[in-house]
Amino acid sequence: MVKKIMTTQWVWLFAVLLLTKPVQAKVIQGTVTDASTGEPLPSATVHVLGAYDGTISNTEGKYVLSLRSLPAVVEVRYIGYRSQRYNVTEDAANVRDFALEPVPIELETLVVTAEDMGPNIMRKVIAQKQTWWDSLETFRVEAYSRFVLHKDTEIVAIVESLSDGFWDKKKGWREVVKDKRETENLDLDFALPAAAGVNLYDDETVLVGHHLIGVTHPDALDHYDFVLTGRRKMDDRIIYDIDVKPKHSLKTAFNGRVAVLDSVYALVEVELTPNRTFLFPPPVREFTITMRQQFSNFGGDYYLPVGYQSDVNVEVGMIGLQFPPFKRQRVSRLTGYEVNVALPDSLYDRDRIVVVDSARVEQDSLLVQTGLAVPLDDIEQEAYARIDSTMTLDKAYEPKGFLARFVKEDEEKKKSKKNSKDSERKRKLPFRVDPDIWFNRVDGGHLGSKISAGSSRSRAVFAGGGAYNFGLKRWSLNGKATVRWGADKKGFVSLEGFRGTDTRHRSRLYSRYEVSLRQIRGLEDYFDFFWREGVRGTAGYRFGRPRRAGVRLSGGINVAQHSSVEKTTDWHFSGDIDVQRPNPEIDPGNLRSVFLRADIEGKNSGPALIFGKRKIALEVEHSRSGFGSDFDFTQVRVLLDWRIETMFKRRLLPNVLDVRVVGSAFAGTLPRQRFEILDLGVLLSRVSIFGGFRTRVDRPYEGEKVLGMFWEHNFRTVPFELVGWRWAAERNIGLIVHGGHGRTWFGDLTLLDYAPQYTDGFHHELGVSINGLFNLFRLDFSKRLDAPGFFVSVGFVRF
Repeated sequence: MVKKIMTTQWVWLFAVLLLTKPVQAKVIQGTVTDASTGEPLPSATVHVLGAYDGTISNTEGKYVLSLRSLPAVVEVRYIGYRSQRYNVTEDAANVRDFALEPVPIELETLVVTAEDMGPNIMRKVIAQKQTWWDSLETFRVEAYSRFVLHKDTEIVAIVESLSDGFWDKKKGWREVVKDKRETENLDLDFALPAAAGVNLYDDETVLVGHHLIGVTHPDALDHYDFVLTGRRKMDDRIIYDIDVKPKHSLKTAFNGRVAVLDSVYALVEVELTPNRTFLFPPPVREFTITMRQQFSNFGGDYYLPVGYQSDVNVEVGMIGLQFPPFKRQRVSRLTGYEVNVALPDSLYDRDRIVVVDSARVEQDSLLVQTGLAVPLDDIEQEAYARIDSTMTLDKAYEPKGFLARFVKEDEEKKKSKKNSKDSERKRKLPFRVDPDIWFNRVDGGHLGSKISAGSSRSRAVFAGGGAYNFGLKRWSLNGKATVRWGADKKGFVSLEGFRGTDTRHRSRLYSRYEVSLRQIRGLEDYFDFFWREGVRGTAGYRFGRPRRAGVRLSGGINVAQHSSVEKTTDWHFSGDIDVQRPNPEIDPGNLRSVFLRADIEGKNSGPALIFGKRKIALEVEHSRSGFGSDFDFTQVRVLLDWRIETMFKRRLLPNVLDVRVVGSAFAGTLPRQRFEILDLGVLLSRVSIFGGFRTRVDRPYEGEKVLGMFWEHNFRTVPFELVGWRWAAERNIGLIVHGGHGRTWFGDLTLLDYAPQYTDGFHHELGVSINGLFNLFRLDFSKRLDAPGFFVSVGFVRF
């Protein structure tokens, strides 16, 4: 995670938080000021009457407006001032300054009522919105955005984009970037949005995964307290200033104010910031954003955004690593609306919201035209002239702390790799070599390597390897060839050959490499083992889009010879167990079986260890003497992993319930090498993991049939927010409640010559965890319910 933070794309990910037709009839520009003081009026609305065209002034009051047809009437508006109009013809001056006169307001005697006027006004705003919102289906808009990145008070980078934005009420935003411009220290291979993203008039606003209910949502009065705090005038019309505050501190919502135009009851300006539930996981320590937006109906029926400004402040760090504060300012201008028009279907063929028209961007011609951008202020113009290619973001945001040198070394390696990309390509081997190492009481030291050629996108993939087992004094060999078919390579056929040891029972949590440290540390060996030699053929097909939720069906045959192996070593580095248990014998013979497997995958967010996962796996294996097999059985195995969002679903990280269900059943006579287990949740001393029993530390439960359920509910920071422990919530310290329940079964006629780990009844345990300690760990307290036992362990943080 740390290595990714300093990439340029990560820095501009926060900029994303939160084109324009080249034909111009005329361009006018000037400055909007206060007539009495001469002070500039920033974010003044400059729009064309009778057309969905407009812009806003910059921080110095400067504006530029491109007119697409003449004659036109341009109106300049600012709350608290009298509007001015300018008739633009072909002969009209191109430079036009506007000095707006303040409009004093005469305060009337307020009548005290049972209900503050704020809710009553907003009730009318919500009702009025529905009169035109229901008929607004689509629009197309010309958009411009500028992102300015600061370190302290100095500008370190600027990027501008010009695009065509497309909005569909059902399908959402799409944007085609036609030009972009940036300071010399940037070379972005992607574009930032100019139109897509924020419309604070919408029922809901999505900011970095948080879903905030809008102030004009039909149910907004149930979620917000609206308080009338003042009145201003714009021309001869009253503007109501209303403070916005969530009714419930745990709801994901806004704080701020809105300005409502009297009689039509429409929003003309808002300034909002997310409330205190706007929290992020480590390494983000602080994230604040303030958004301002202006609206106009352009003389028509629909109130649409004209301008958008936002200020983002982010602090990123962890123990041993701290980055300089990140500050980003954004200004956007939207104009040229075309309402309820047909949008190209091709825009929604892909999930990408923002795409770049590379051919147009390479021409680099649109942004140099006057009238298409909000003017740069003097400081921004100076930054464009000052910043050169050597003033990189890596230098500007160089981290501090004892871990900083690792980030720097990683960045240097990336740069070196990028600079030598062509030569690297020439020297690159057509295959990959990885180590294949583990240790246990049967193999002893297993030392070898794995070689693979191809990737998940390749039509053909080959993998193989070999290793020497120093305890058994035998070689292990394996090879596998896979061919994918179909246009999207969703179908596959594979053939695998193998010779070596295998685990007698299959773990859903651990590999042989991961459990090696148990015996090396002197703990009891986790697995039992047997020797197998044979081949396996598989064919299957995946339904669904690549790397997305879908269903994979597969089936095949197994042909293998199974035999027993003995323990070869008790060696360990240190610990309490000097002599490991014997390795049990299996039921030797020839296995001939067929199998079917179905894998159903839901939408997953990241590594399962940290983020949980959504997957169901069902496997059926059938062996019979009619196949030439020495075994007659049918076994069914089920594994369900699912994450369910339970409460506070509008947050980036809602409360979630993670559930794992493990089960197996059989018919016939099941060989010992097909017995099943319920895993331990603690593998090494006091280190725990989700999906196993946390109150057992020696060996997993074993049986011919198993059934287990493991669950944990992550309440995140909510319990500490409820009791007012804000310091804990701001540090992302949360609470998890967890449990485990299960048992295994052996048949009454099953004869064993070894002592399996087994309990004649259900194992029940419950526990509580403090999650997010030092941003990395969780502390688990687990109590066994069906027998005495209390255990404390440490695991990695769960999100």
